[in-house]
Amino acid sequence: MVEFLHHQLRSPSLRMEITGRPPGAHPTLKKISIGARRSVPVRAPSIATQRAMVGALDDLSTAAAQRTTIYARKLAGLDEMKKSLLHQAFRSAL
Repeated sequence: MVEFLHHQLRSPSLRMEITGRPPGAHPTLKKISIGARRSVPVRAPSIATQRAMVGALDDLSTAAAQRTTIYARKLAGLDEMKKSLLHQAFRSAL
């Protein structure tokens, strides 16, 4: 399943196995060469297990994206509140 392979190739443990370096040693590593991918054996469970794992990972990814959006909105609201309070403080309205 392509989606399973996609998630597996993004995993830190497989990337470390391919690059031979601990995570963080290559902070700008965006792509893994085809030669490096071919040299690493990919372990794949049954298709049913792959589908279940991909579904769970996709759900987690969606939930993380939603939380990121919510937190960004909250931070923007707090920034506006800070600006308003500072404005009121300098006008001696507090």
